Amino acid sequence: MLNLTALREKSVLIIIVISVFFIGLILLGFFTKTTPKPAQTSQASPFPSPSGPPPQVIIPPKQETLQKTQNIKQIRDKIIASKIENDNGDIVLFKSDSYRIIYVPTPDLFFVNIFKDPQNSKTSAEKWFLDFGLKAPDLCTLPVRFLINFELKQQSPDFNILPNRCS
Repeated sequence: MLNLTALREKSVLIIIVISVFFIGLILLGFFTKTTPKPAQTSQASPFPSPSGPPPQVIIPPKQETLQKTQNIKQIRDKIIASKIENDNGDIVLFKSDSYRIIYVPTPDLFFVNIFKDPQNSKTSAEKWFLDFGLKAPDLCTLPVRFLINFELKQQSPDFNILPNRCS
């Protein structure tokens, strides 16, 4: 038969075993090293391509975007203020049959998605930015990136996603 004294001895033993177990888990978690997951260097393109893999997206380092002059920042704000609609957090600035210009707040990039005639559309989109008062080299630091789908990339394999006169 189980009396209170025997029950108290067993409960103290159970409490000690459980305490040692939890202390062991805490120490194990404290002393095991976790390896940090590598940061992603690129993000998915804001323009899905139904006919092939997404276009390559180059995301510049954040410090590069901090070097904008005050004038470029004012023009950039004026460009962003010209928005025509929001698209799931992206700001649509211009739409045509040939291309669409959007601004993605994070990572602070302007994307031009080209649907047809890559070279003429790229030139036209660059002119759209220059009409706000930017100079051609400013497009490199704004930053602006041009995207084409897989079919257009096969037709124009030398297409550069950077603005003209940018390396």
